[in-house]
Amino acid sequence: MKRHLFIVLFCFCFFGKMEGQDSIKRKPIGLIVKTDILLPVLALTSKYTEKQASLTIEKTIGKRQSIQLTGIYLYYKYEEPNIYFSSASLESKRTLIIPEYKFFILKRKVCSGPYVGSYITFMYEAAKGNVWHDGVFYPTNTDYYYFYSFSLGAITGFQYCIKNRFVLDFLIGLGGERELKILTTKSNSTYINNGDFIPSWNLDGRFAINIGYKF
Repeated sequence: MKRHLFIVLFCFCFFGKMEGQDSIKRKPIGLIVKTDILLPVLALTSKYTEKQASLTIEKTIGKRQSIQLTGIYLYYKYEEPNIYFSSASLESKRTLIIPEYKFFILKRKVCSGPYVGSYITFMYEAAKGNVWHDGVFYPTNTDYYYFYSFSLGAITGFQYCIKNRFVLDFLIGLGGERELKILTTKSNSTYINNGDFIPSWNLDGRFAINIGYKF
């Protein structure tokens, strides 16, 4: 009888300890990994070739704040008849890095509900073509021209956690973009004037529908 009781107590302590360790391991660390599903949907509606992908990592700070970092890659290409050329073409490859801060308005679940915040975007683009685009003329489709810019703005949105694990994030933002262009080519043959460029502020928008998982 004592032997059986000892075995029961041993098993209770052993599995109780395992359950406790498992609970500790399963404790959320406040890290959310997300991707934007809006960009691929928009790419499917375009008549030109587009490839778009994004990855966002968000870290919660307490119950009502978080910071997140988003990386976005955009590829765009089109070619069609033009009155000035046999065919007008443009190929663009863009990389965006976007740090963001969020403050959640309601005291509900951790980092859930409506929020406000701010963002900064750093953009790098390599483009080539034989057409006017955004006020710049690309005289050849063999050389790349490089562009740099940054944006500042405010964001708002709504984030919802399903069973404290799956995350839906609807985000919209508005701000200004500062162009800092550096035009260079892979060869010395170019018709673009690489003289002084006066930067200007343009309207900038930020839109995303993110889905993700909370660890």
